[in-house]
Amino acid sequence: MFPGFPVLSCASLEGCITASEHRASGLRLPLAWMVKVAATLVWVWLLLCGLGCASVPTTIAGALGYGSVTDLNPAITPDFTNWSNWYSSQSGPQASYARVGYSVAGGSVITPTSSGPYAVSDAFAKVFFDSTTSTDPTNKIRGLILYSSPAPVCPPDCVLFMPMLDNTVKVTTLTSIGQPHIDFIFGTSTLSNFPPQSPFLNPPVNSDIGFAANPFVLGWNYQSFGVWDSVDTAGNRSIFVATFGAPTPGSAVPTTGAATFAGKLGGLYISPAGQGSVAFADLTVNANFSTRSLGFASTGTITTRDLATTTAASNLNLSGTLTYSPSSSQFAGTLVNAGGTMSGQSTGKFYGPSAQELGGIFTLRSPTTSETFAGGYGAKR
Repeated sequence: MFPGFPVLSCASLEGCITASEHRASGLRLPLAWMVKVAATLVWVWLLLCGLGCASVPTTIAGALGYGSVTDLNPAITPDFTNWSNWYSSQSGPQASYARVGYSVAGGSVITPTSSGPYAVSDAFAKVFFDSTTSTDPTNKIRGLILYSSPAPVCPPDCVLFMPMLDNTVKVTTLTSIGQPHIDFIFGTSTLSNFPPQSPFLNPPVNSDIGFAANPFVLGWNYQSFGVWDSVDTAGNRSIFVATFGAPTPGSAVPTTGAATFAGKLGGLYISPAGQGSVAFADLTVNANFSTRSLGFASTGTITTRDLATTTAASNLNLSGTLTYSPSSSQFAGTLVNAGGTMSGQSTGKFYGPSAQELGGIFTLRSPTTSETFAGGYGAKR
């Protein structure tokens, strides 16, 4: 997929669609250049549609939804306070993210190309919904861009993004597998040097894929998380994980008492044999504000490769203790899986005016095999 280049996409139900695919690492191409190639695009469109439109497997496509965003360089006001007033200001939540690189052999065998501990970076987020005027549960997340500057110019300030933005993108909830709070996002492209064909789904789709926890469905006011599998214009494959929201000021985190946070976790999993899948779990975090420690435990983990059926995966239940410093709202610690085969870092933050919610990211890795589990989580009191 070429940054800023008009991408031609065909979907079996909708016919051939011409759209502009804006890649976060991409270039802002001059209008004059686009005019010069307009004629070329027309005949390419005709050729591609003449050859037949690529289709999204019906077991994965689910309910289709469309939306568009035309500007990759918005002026972000990093004063996001909560989701209930986000739609009026469209301010940018603060974010933290990590990346796990990987390669694929034979179309499906995944090998991580980067080893932990994985670096965590801060950014400003721009979250895209179906509607900018609605906070009801039907308003789905269809994209996310992370910027290194609150007044970005792309490039170089676009850090990374979740597949999104134009008519090539489809969004569906995963209610059928018991995850109604998950907005699953994927896009198809027939004009690409690097067709993603994500190895985390079977059958593969010609697509970057990603998902986000919908705060309106979950009743979250201050944060959410996103996970996505992407291929950049150089053909590099990566898992990205991000947490984003309105962090609690360090001085506002309680110093006494305790609280239980309940929420959700999701990620992308690579088995020891290199097979990819999507994973979801319930989450409980027991916070002791006096000792500044968090007891982290995910339960009921399931995996899916077709977004239609699931497999219980109790070996992927995660546990550990996270801690934070005085007058800080950021926590970190080590998580391990119940199977005892992986361990790795988790970092996160309290969110909301007085730590009403929390969220974070994690990257676990086996020391001896390709087994990897990377994802995000969120929870509220």
